[in-house]
Amino acid sequence: MRQPRFSLSFSSPAYLATLSVAALLALFTGCEKKNSHLTQQQAEQGLGLPDTSSDGSKTRLKTRCELNETIMDPKPGTPEFVIADVLGASAATGDDNANFERFYSHFPADKDKKWVRDQYWPRAKKMVTKYLQQEASQGIVYKICRRLEDKSTGQITIFIESLDADKKHPPYTLQQDAGAWKIVRYNW
Repeated sequence: MRQPRFSLSFSSPAYLATLSVAALLALFTGCEKKNSHLTQQQAEQGLGLPDTSSDGSKTRLKTRCELNETIMDPKPGTPEFVIADVLGASAATGDDNANFERFYSHFPADKDKKWVRDQYWPRAKKMVTKYLQQEASQGIVYKICRRLEDKSTGQITIFIESLDADKKHPPYTLQQDAGAWKIVRYNW
């Protein structure tokens, strides 16, 4: 059997020299120009995308409100009414205990009242203006961005629009309890 005259291995000087020449050619021939589909003007001026801010702050994009359904004066006995009344109680002035009772009435009876008062109530009062489309004194108006129905549990999750660019649209999950819609999951 005849032996090959020339053998090339990964450690041979010929292989290393070929690899070095290929790397130098790629470096000095400007690979990006050959593969670029930009015109000269686009390459020099950019593609019209917004520049990043120089102060390092994050760019915030307003999340979309897909349904964009405005709710004003909803019919009693509907999930929309429950949300409107919770927002109305949160925005109400006057007797704090009466306003809280109105707020709490939309939660299931097995939801601990003290916990709702300590955890949900202060935050609901503080954040309510971020969800109202107008001053509460002019009427409770809010927008529904998304609605999800879970047929297996009978729950409806409604996402209402947040006017605060730093907050996502909060969901309210409601379920029928003894013939009335009650909030089973609440986010502000």
